[in-house]
Amino acid sequence: MLCLLLLPFRLLFGLLLLPLLLVRIVLKVLAAVVLLPILIAVACIGLLVGASALSLPILLPLVPFLLLASFVWSVVGAASRPATV
Repeated sequence: MLCLLLLPFRLLFGLLLLPLLLVRIVLKVLAAVVLLPILIAVACIGLLVGASALSLPILLPLVPFLLLASFVWSVVGAASRPATV
């Protein structure tokens, strides 16, 4: 019974607050449009940093093999070049 008695007031206040609700929605959408690309960029940078931090301990033990392979490659390349006269 009380709901029916207060219904005109609820409708009146609902109509008065409707523009404020629309402004609130517009501001939230505007904030999302402005902040979402920034948040996506920060997330991508974070993923890159995390991937490099994860791959560094895996790839670090392979450095001696890489140095050895580059040394062998340079020696073989220098030995197989014909002498220029």
